[in-house]
Amino acid sequence: RSMYCNFNINILLIIILYNIIQINCKKEEKTYPIQKFDLPYIACDVCEKSLNEFYNLISVLRLNSPYKKLDEIVIVETLDQLCNPKNSTYGKWIRRSDIIEEKVNKGGSVLKVILHDNIAKCEEECVTVAKSCELLYEEEISDRDELSSILWKNKLSIDQIQTKFCVKDTGRCKANKPKYLPSKYNRIDYPFNEMSEKDIQMEELMEQMKGAGLGDGLSMYGRDDLDGMMGSGGLDDHGYGDQEDYYSDNHEDSNRNNFEF
Repeated sequence: RSMYCNFNINILLIIILYNIIQINCKKEEKTYPIQKFDLPYIACDVCEKSLNEFYNLISVLRLNSPYKKLDEIVIVETLDQLCNPKNSTYGKWIRRSDIIEEKVNKGGSVLKVILHDNIAKCEEECVTVAKSCELLYEEEISDRDELSSILWKNKLSIDQIQTKFCVKDTGRCKANKPKYLPSKYNRIDYPFNEMSEKDIQMEELMEQMKGAGLGDGLSMYGRDDLDGMMGSGGLDDHGYGDQEDYYSDNHEDSNRNNFEF
């Protein structure tokens, strides 16, 4: 009976959202500019961190696979989404990225990409890391199939993989040669706007609704819109809203300069 009620609630929610979509104009999606000047100064960090993330993702997938073996197509599909911050599984690391400026002895300042424990909204620095990642795997690495094959064979350590692709293949990293910022460059440091649990739940709801066949129409809704529909209880682990509130009321590119998120 409980599962039946939950199913009906979910169907009703989809119908309500669908009907609201039909009578509202789509809100303008905000775009954030890529910080082009930052790209060469974060290139090494993005290469090392993205490969580390890729390596860890494949390790987990392999561990959970029958006989600890992965089909190579799984590795290719993971790589295809590694630079996509909208992908909550494989591109999530980008949403945790923060670009900071760091003083290095007397040599000047460098840019570092650090990873926070939690995710943020994908704004200026997030789309910049995503662009650097995209350039790396789509234009700079000479043979993506070789990278996938190396991960599939599982013979090299992460350090060996990073040396091969970040130092030898692409030249993004140079031993003991940090890429210093120009002394006169006055860089803007954008804040890392960490998302609340409620924001994350709302984003997950939007993805669930898209998966139910409502398409991109839900992108017009923000946290406040969906929060109002769901009641103050938010979502449970299965994506349902607060059932007590429900009953008491009788009822988430081709343009290289900007990313939409």
